[in-house]
Amino acid sequence: MRVLSLFLFLLLLVSCKNQKDKNNLTKINLQLDWFLTSTFCGEIAAVEKFDSINGLNLSISQATEGVDPIKTVLGGSSEIGVVSADKYLAALEKGAPLKFIAIKNPISPTIFISRKEKNILTLNDFKGKRVGVLPGGSTLYIYEALIKKSGLNKSEFTEVQIPFDLGTFLLDKYDVRPAFAFDEPISLQLQNIDYNIISPSDFNVNFAGGIYFTTEKYYNANTKTINQFVKTLKDSWDWVFKNQAEAVELLALTEKTIDKNRELKALELSQPYFIFNATYVPTDISLLKNTLSELKAIGEIKSEILLK
Repeated sequence: MRVLSLFLFLLLLVSCKNQKDKNNLTKINLQLDWFLTSTFCGEIAAVEKFDSINGLNLSISQATEGVDPIKTVLGGSSEIGVVSADKYLAALEKGAPLKFIAIKNPISPTIFISRKEKNILTLNDFKGKRVGVLPGGSTLYIYEALIKKSGLNKSEFTEVQIPFDLGTFLLDKYDVRPAFAFDEPISLQLQNIDYNIISPSDFNVNFAGGIYFTTEKYYNANTKTINQFVKTLKDSWDWVFKNQAEAVELLALTEKTIDKNRELKALELSQPYFIFNATYVPTDISLLKNTLSELKAIGEIKSEILLK
């Protein structure tokens, strides 16, 4: 009994010490902009493995229907958010007092796919075809930028408004559609459907993907915390791409409904699109400036926005 009592006492001391150490860390919350998939393996690893190493007690809020990370951060529910670059820039144009922290995806994962037998390899091959268009959001802006830079006239092909799911594409209701580089291609592979890809960056259309942001007020008052956050994400994403199978297993502990085999395939395909495994500097704002230029060229951003 004395040995057991001593063991319980020591266990209590360790528990109290761990809680004390955790309480000494800076607490921050990150609001996600989509449901948990492999695209958030870095964030999950940050929470589970790397935040405390960098002096943080990081938590994440998953996306739910109707939740806007920009409104969440402005409202103070989360200190940091992740959102597409075009949404962030649109909020700046409306006067939102936001501050860029880091780029997550230097290149937008938006691509355009078609069945291989359609032989659609360049934008010029759109002529005479049925081109699927998703209303609103990043894919539409990238599509408009592609068409503008290509010099194509929309009268040369047929636009078709399409849903997010692949059903109508598989039924051959149209010839080409926007997709995400590490999503729809996997669905086609699983069904043994050969496909071609058009990557916007190959045609000098340069949109960034996701970015991390906060409010100007929080940024100015918490420079050290912001630097710790960027370091945490760099450490975690570096680990993810060196330990992909383990990263997906870690994701599955949080989101038990995922298909681990699919998410592992998605993670493998996504690697070129993540800044933390590339030669880019996460805090390099020039990538965001490229997106701003693209949006201004197609008339989506009409006001002057100062990025710094």
